[in-house]
Amino acid sequence: MVKKLDIGVYLFWIIISFMKGIGFSSANPIYIFSYVIGILLTFIKIINVRYRKSELKNIGIILLIGIINYIVGKETTILFTAIAIATLKDIDIKKILKIMFFTRVIAFIIVIISSLLGIIPNNTIEFYREGIGFVKRMTFGYSHPNLTQASFVLIAVLYVYNYYEKIDLKRVVVLELLNYLIYYFTVSRSGFFILSIFLVYVYLMKRIKRVNKNSKRLLNATLFFSILFSFIVASLYGKNTIVNKMDTILTGRITYMSETIKNYQIPFFSTNKYNNILFDNGYFDLIYNGGLLAFAWYMYNQVKTNKILAKNNLEKEIMVTLFLFIYCITESYYASIIMNISLVFFAYYVFSSPISGNCKKKEINDGKLQNNTKR
Repeated sequence: MVKKLDIGVYLFWIIISFMKGIGFSSANPIYIFSYVIGILLTFIKIINVRYRKSELKNIGIILLIGIINYIVGKETTILFTAIAIATLKDIDIKKILKIMFFTRVIAFIIVIISSLLGIIPNNTIEFYREGIGFVKRMTFGYSHPNLTQASFVLIAVLYVYNYYEKIDLKRVVVLELLNYLIYYFTVSRSGFFILSIFLVYVYLMKRIKRVNKNSKRLLNATLFFSILFSFIVASLYGKNTIVNKMDTILTGRITYMSETIKNYQIPFFSTNKYNNILFDNGYFDLIYNGGLLAFAWYMYNQVKTNKILAKNNLEKEIMVTLFLFIYCITESYYASIIMNISLVFFAYYVFSSPISGNCKKKEINDGKLQNNTKR
């Protein structure tokens, strides 16, 4: 019975992943309509699952914040993420991430081919880069070249997660060549360089045990570094030469963050005052568009989830989470579970979702290997 009820949840994730994959924003009416259809598919599952009081309390808090954000500020991201997390009770997380990979690949191919055939616009944007001049950037059917690159970045990360055991130098090189091919047309530097660094990191994790071992110790440090770095550089903009040069490389992202700090207060809940502000930083986007209370909920659950990932030595999950902490310095994706796929791992803490046998087995084997080495 439980397995049959799960089908509605998987269909929900197929719908929202595909819709986001073809470029719809959370505020798009078609995306909202699709989300509602997806929710209806999960409704029978949700009302038939027994939630513990602690689970209801935790999810209830972010659902309430999400509802208030939508009513007050017409901001949907927090609410949609809260609903998506609520569907993950007693669900195979790895199956969800495999669904996201295949739907994203299909959506990406459809958009690219449609734009090349002229079915949808393949806009070219002229953008001024200091020291380079005007550069032409192609969108391939997406609303912005950065979104095109970001879509590929997410596909690459999902591929690495789902096929981690098969990742070798040849596959890393192929992914990097595809990364460069997309970059050649989009000229989206942040997505290209960060994915390149991620692929090198993945290869090192596979080859060097010390890199693998130390990664789990860096989860909370990387999270708080990413947040502090974002706010410190925004505060130092205009006062520090290095920060000013960094802003040039990041094409004005720090300027926007600096102006935000100077002119706007952090709200408790979302407010439509900030809806039109460009936040190319996931932490700024969460705290200003989502509000202080949503930020506090995310940080609490993130730290608790990090602890579980590290304790159980979940290598793939740690790798993806670390990457997305860094990536969200340059993109406003942290609050959205359909873009920041590491939020799916919240289920390990929120619902005490069981860790798969393969992960536990790997941890035990690693422990035995270390003990044998010591002998």
